[in-house]
Amino acid sequence: MREKKKSRQFSTRIFPHFVNTMALIDTVAFSVNGELAENYEQALVGSRDIGILRPGGGVFYSRCIFAKTRLTGNPVTIHHGRVKKFRNVPLMKITFRSVKNPVTAAEAIFLIGRLTSTTPEITVSNLELTYDITGVTFESLRRHMFHRAHRVTLLKDEMGRRTIYIGSPKSSHQVRVYEKNEDVIRIEFALRRSFLSRHGIHRPEDIALLRRLNIWHFFSLRRFSKTLAKKVISRKRSTAVREHLMSRLRRDRSPEELISILRRNRIDPRRVFRKTSLQEKLEAMQRRLVW
Repeated sequence: MREKKKSRQFSTRIFPHFVNTMALIDTVAFSVNGELAENYEQALVGSRDIGILRPGGGVFYSRCIFAKTRLTGNPVTIHHGRVKKFRNVPLMKITFRSVKNPVTAAEAIFLIGRLTSTTPEITVSNLELTYDITGVTFESLRRHMFHRAHRVTLLKDEMGRRTIYIGSPKSSHQVRVYEKNEDVIRIEFALRRSFLSRHGIHRPEDIALLRRLNIWHFFSLRRFSKTLAKKVISRKRSTAVREHLMSRLRRDRSPEELISILRRNRIDPRRVFRKTSLQEKLEAMQRRLVW
C-alpha cells in the first residue's frame, strides 16, 4: 500500500439519521441532451454563470453554472456551451451533491425538466454510493478489507485524517474509505459510466437497481477463519502441503498476504474468509438506499 499526502478535501457533512442505517447517493452527474431553458434561473438560487474555457485546458464546455436548487437547497453545477462536438459529449452535464438533503430521483428529474426547454435525453454519467458508519476504527477496517485491486493508496491530510483509495481513478469503479470526523467513517463506491452501463443503469430511476446489485465482489469486509482454512486445506492430498500451508497461514499476516498465499495454492479466498458483522450491516444499508 502506497502512502501519500492527501490532496483531495472531502466534506465533513453527514446526515445523522442515515448513519449505520441507510446508504445514499452523495454525488451524481447526468449527461443531458437538451437545450438550456431561457428561464432556468427560476429553478435555482444564487445562480452564477462563469466562463471556464482556458487555452489548452482540454475542457468540453465553455461555461459552468454554479447554484443551489430552489427545491432542496442542494448544490448543483451545470456545464454547458459544448466546445468539442464529439458524439459522446452531451449538450450539458448536470451534477447534484447531497448537502442539505440526500439527492433523490424525484429531485433530479424535476430539476432537469425545469432547466431544459424541451424533453431531454438523460443518462447517468457517474455517481458516488456512500455508507456512513460508526463504532469501528479506521485500522480495524484496514485489517478486514477484502479486494482484488492491484492499486491501493493511503493518503493523509494536514489534520491527520486518512483516506484509502482502492482501485484506479480511471477504472470503471473505485472504492474510497475515509474518516469524515472523529466518529464517522465513510465507505464510498465511485461508479462510472462503463460500470453503470454494464448493470443496466441508464436513466435516473435506474439508480434504484443499486439496492440489489452485488457490488461486494470487488470490495468487502471479511475476517480470516482458521476453522474454515483447516477444512479447506484438509482436502489437499499431500500431508506436507497441508502442514506447509497451515504453517504459513498461522503467522500474523495481512489479509493481502493471506489472500495471495491462498490463490497461489488454487484456493478461493472466499472459502476461508467469513463476512464480518459490519459487512452484513453494509449490505442491509444498501437494501435501504435512499433514492
